[in-house]
Amino acid sequence: MAKKTYSFNILYLIGMALVIIGFLMPVLKFGPFSGNGFSVMHHSKTLGKLGAFLIIAGGIAGLLTCFVQQLSAFSLIAVIASIAGGVLVIMSVGNADIVKFLVKFAGTGFYLIIAGWIVSLLGIFVIKK
Repeated sequence: MAKKTYSFNILYLIGMALVIIGFLMPVLKFGPFSGNGFSVMHHSKTLGKLGAFLIIAGGIAGLLTCFVQQLSAFSLIAVIASIAGGVLVIMSVGNADIVKFLVKFAGTGFYLIIAGWIVSLLGIFVIKK
């Protein structure tokens, strides 16, 4: 029986997996936004819900692009969608001094999502097949 091989970028795969794992971990520790990405999605307004959905949808789509050869051209689109979702979630918080807010109230999942975005972008642009 022939061995099936995959031609995917392992760095990109790890980055997208970190985004999904980070979404499932505590993202923010601030009032109604405490908890994982799904609780952020549940307790926020329309902009925050759309952003949280884009984060997880971009992560899942990124994983799918690794294993489905016909979708490999959409790798960058999946990362951009996920990052755009993160921007929407941060905008929905509505705090003027957002950097101090994030340093004070960011959870482990927030940092994993950021690391996942960086690793997946490195996998796209630095590592060429």
